[in-house]
Amino acid sequence: MTMKSPKGAATMVMLGATLAFVIVLFLEWHRTTVDVAGVATVRTEEMGWSGWGWLAGSAAFTLLLANLNHLRRGLEPDAAFGITDLLLGTVLVSATVAAVFSGESNVQVATVGVESGTVLWPAWLGLVLAWVVEVAAALVALPEPWRPGRRLPEGIARGA
Repeated sequence: MTMKSPKGAATMVMLGATLAFVIVLFLEWHRTTVDVAGVATVRTEEMGWSGWGWLAGSAAFTLLLANLNHLRRGLEPDAAFGITDLLLGTVLVSATVAAVFSGESNVQVATVGVESGTVLWPAWLGLVLAWVVEVAAALVALPEPWRPGRRLPEGIARGA
């Protein structure tokens, strides 16, 4: 694969963003802090892997392994394989959106539980990286345009 082709460049961007996404999953995405009568502060944080993050991480690992195996064989990115990337990218974005907006960190103070918290910057970075993966996967999934003088694939009739 060459970086000169749009599909090659999109594949490299997709793989880089996916790898960065996996790294961001190990950071804290949600935090809850409770100040107990000014005497003690209780704080809890949840990593990106909690909640829906496991599904996003599984999709990211699958996308990485499938593409690295594809590249290891020396195969060029094609639309058929790009559809798989697009599907995994869609799962990645959907699970990341769910992880950002439904994730929480819980604190138990005496008999009262506190369940609200703050969404931290790694969660927003993960969401941006998931969208970069999705857009790059969509570019890989696009079919090659036909150009005059280029031979048509077998089974496609001219002028039909």
